[in-house]
Amino acid sequence: MKLMAKALTLGTALFMAGCSTMKVDEEIAHNKAMQNHVYLGMPSQEFLSYWKDDYLDAKDMTREPTRFAKDGTIYTIYYVRINRIADGASTDDEYTPYVFANDRLQAFGWEVLGGPKNTSWALEAASRSRPPKEKKRPEWKTKDLCQDGLRTYEC
Repeated sequence: MKLMAKALTLGTALFMAGCSTMKVDEEIAHNKAMQNHVYLGMPSQEFLSYWKDDYLDAKDMTREPTRFAKDGTIYTIYYVRINRIADGASTDDEYTPYVFANDRLQAFGWEVLGGPKNTSWALEAASRSRPPKEKKRPEWKTKDLCQDGLRTYEC
């Protein structure tokens, strides 16, 4: 009976994980299709209306927008997920940035921001290049030695 309960729990967990992955893949497909409707000069409200209703609530599909002001212009950068890399990290290469100035789309893509800052391949390379942890050396116990003529012995 316990074995059956464990099998049922494991099966449910695997099913839920698969459903979550399928939902993410569906959202990514939707986001890629919506990229064809985006144009420069597009108002931010129209841009946000193209994404599914839960766009702003889906933590695995978006990042917090970046907002700042410069020279009297208010900038907002929205990040939309268009890729999934199964490494457990949320990196720039999984998102496309959309740059709005005063609520109008001015540019999109990492090229306008100087390129992605963190990528999956860079994280993987960094994890491989880390030096191994230093092992603790055993402590050597020292012994007092005495000499008596030609012979050396412990005191």
